[in-house]
Amino acid sequence: MRRAKFLTTSIIAACALSVASAAPPEGKGGGKGGGGGGDPEPPTAFEPEFGGIRIGGRNKSDQLVLTNRDNSIEVVAVDRKGMRGLDLSNDTAKRITFWIGNSIYLQSWSNGASFSVSEPKVIYTNNEGLGPADFSPDGTKLAFLEKVGGQPALRICNLHSAELRCESTQPQPALNGRDMKQVRFHPDDNNKVVFLAKPPPALAEGVYVYTLGGAAPPEDPLIPGLVEFHDVGPANGANPPLLVESRTGETGFYSLTDGSKVFPTFDGFGFAHRFNCSSDAVLYIETSGGGAYIAVQEFGGPTERLLKKGWNVNAGHDWIRKTDCP
Repeated sequence: MRRAKFLTTSIIAACALSVASAAPPEGKGGGKGGGGGGDPEPPTAFEPEFGGIRIGGRNKSDQLVLTNRDNSIEVVAVDRKGMRGLDLSNDTAKRITFWIGNSIYLQSWSNGASFSVSEPKVIYTNNEGLGPADFSPDGTKLAFLEKVGGQPALRICNLHSAELRCESTQPQPALNGRDMKQVRFHPDDNNKVVFLAKPPPALAEGVYVYTLGGAAPPEDPLIPGLVEFHDVGPANGANPPLLVESRTGETGFYSLTDGSKVFPTFDGFGFAHRFNCSSDAVLYIETSGGGAYIAVQEFGGPTERLLKKGWNVNAGHDWIRKTDCP
């Protein structure tokens, strides 16, 4: 199947949200093809399933791309250098976040009468440094780590319901002084986060679960000994919410209920795993067989190669989790 590509262009109108149209100009195809009128315009029913940041290389911008499962339609939502830490909200909130340098950006997308993507806006900056942001399950909040006085601190951004900005932000002082390295929202709770801490000074190395606004930090790690993790996924029926990590390409899965290791049927080899809405498949960078490519593997199923050229383990990719999860 020929792949249709569309680079969004800004449209700014008075008293209107600045958006970028997904369709190419009239009479022009959006792809690289020549004859036959070019590639077709994206259908109004286009529903992106996942996105990622494609590294541009020397003298080229990076591209934040949204695409459907078979990659027959590809929309370039942002084209600029240095984007990292992509996170996508569910398909109801329809929001995108990434960071460049010391700033967190936010944008939104819509697939009403036509598909469009807003211009990204800076919603938070910390010149001391900060890390990538993570959406809450309902897409109304962001959690991220920042440096305050040279030490890591957790902050929550409560997103405005209609505008691309933090309506308010909340520090979590109970966690001050903890050497936190990573944070994600709990996949089943908008008021809990899952974070990784390493000693020194106060916590044993491992993964912790914390209720926002709590007066005291958790004392014991839920999963001791881990030095990194990639993602957390929601519970599915009788199956618990999951955490996934991969230190040397070998993947490990853990229950976020009791911290025990679980063993779904998964034989992929790679990094940067992200769960789908039902935690029974992962999107990840597959590195076996020469080269790196983005892939999906459902537990118990084969590896499905998706996008190949220019994807980087550290650049960021994610599912758009479905609110009405099949």
